[in-house]
Amino acid sequence: MPQTRFAQTVCHFSHNADFDQLRISKYPANAHEINYFSMLVVGSFKYTLSESGKSPAGKPKGKNDECYTPKNAVMPIIKYIPKKYIVWCPFDKEDSEFVIELKKAGYEVVNSHIEYGQDFYEYEPKKWDCIISNPPYTNKRKIFERALSFNKPFALLMSNTWLNDSAPKQLFRNKQLQLLMFEERIKYINNGVVNNKITFSSSYYCYNLLPKDIIMEKIEKNKCDLK
Repeated sequence: MPQTRFAQTVCHFSHNADFDQLRISKYPANAHEINYFSMLVVGSFKYTLSESGKSPAGKPKGKNDECYTPKNAVMPIIKYIPKKYIVWCPFDKEDSEFVIELKKAGYEVVNSHIEYGQDFYEYEPKKWDCIISNPPYTNKRKIFERALSFNKPFALLMSNTWLNDSAPKQLFRNKQLQLLMFEERIKYINNGVVNNKITFSSSYYCYNLLPKDIIMEKIEKNKCDLK
């Protein structure tokens, strides 16, 4: 019987607006040889973790994969978008606060969503000028690679912990990363309920949109409109 070698391995997970860091330590160093998987359950989120720290499909499993951005977190970015822009919201349905508030502000908005068969990695509207949205927090690198490939302005809401990753440094090595940061944590919405226990802060990671590289904004404390 082969010996199981244990390594002090740490898997770091960030997920869309619900939890910041999850760590698993001391799983077999020869995990690939014994087809080792760990089942991680946090609340109603379930992941099957391989040795790479990702699910086999590279996506989280569970009903609550999507958390929604409240109105008061959408409003601060709108004033930085030129009025002539056609805004593409690539991860949003019609009831998204991004779509609703941008239209209220007078912008032409094109929204798309994977459930409509409009995969962000394959789909692109015929006419658009900038991307504004809150993308899934899984596959962050691929999402930003795709956004940067258009060479058009964008603002994507993302956890600040991603700044500790090597990906932003590599992706924006020859691009100008801009950050719209907040003094408060965004209270995201899940299943129509405001999450008051968010443990991390978020920022809009922007490209070629803001007047300067780092801007600090406040989030209004008024309650967002829940459907």
